[in-house]
Amino acid sequence: MQKEAIKANLKNLKAYEKLGHLYEKLGKKGVKLYVNGEEPAFEVAPFIREGNTLVPFRAIAEALKANVSWDPNERSVSVTRGDITVKLFIDSKTAYVNGKEVTLEVPAAIENGKTPWFRSDS
Repeated sequence: MQKEAIKANLKNLKAYEKLGHLYEKLGKKGVKLYVNGEEPAFEVAPFIREGNTLVPFRAIAEALKANVSWDPNERSVSVTRGDITVKLFIDSKTAYVNGKEVTLEVPAAIENGKTPWFRSDS
């Protein structure tokens, strides 16, 4: 029922908090991930490192129907959706959004064979 409430109003943060509390009661702990009100399937669960929440970049990109490509020579992942392209380099704090350099708080990393991306928790 709570999942349906989230889908009805994606911006209602209280609904997400309530669902989080319900999950805790069921013993499902840890960082939760939602894209447009849905919980995407991911092989590596989100986790916290150095005060930042790292999330599986591919799972989010695919949930947004974006194209994902991996360049093993550069050790980079590129995601394109519409006219926006994001490029991350593994073990680097430098990313590019439409060619514009962006500095990340912690480097992109490979965790259990998957590439997470992150945002600041601050």
